[in-house]
Amino acid sequence: MPYYKYEPQSVLKNFSYKLYYNRTIITNRTTHNSRQGAVILDKSIKEANLTDIAIPNSHNLHGTITKKLQKYTDLKEEL
Repeated sequence: MPYYKYEPQSVLKNFSYKLYYNRTIITNRTTHNSRQGAVILDKSIKEANLTDIAIPNSHNLHGTITKKLQKYTDLKEEL
C-alpha cells in the first residue's frame, strides 16, 4: 500500500499509553480548536501531550509558533 493511501486508526492503546489521532477533545466548556493532530496519554503518570503539526517556510517559523500557541490557549486552560 502506498504511504499516501495509509489512513491510521483513530485510537491506538496498550497498557501504558493511549494515542488519539485526529479526534476532538471533549471538555466541560465549549472551546474552539479542540481538534488536535495527536494526543498521547501516559496512563502511569496521568499526563497528556497534545501535538499539532505545522509545516512553515523557514522565514515564517516564529509567526507559525506564535499562532499555534495563541490558537490553543483556551484549550490549555480548560484541560
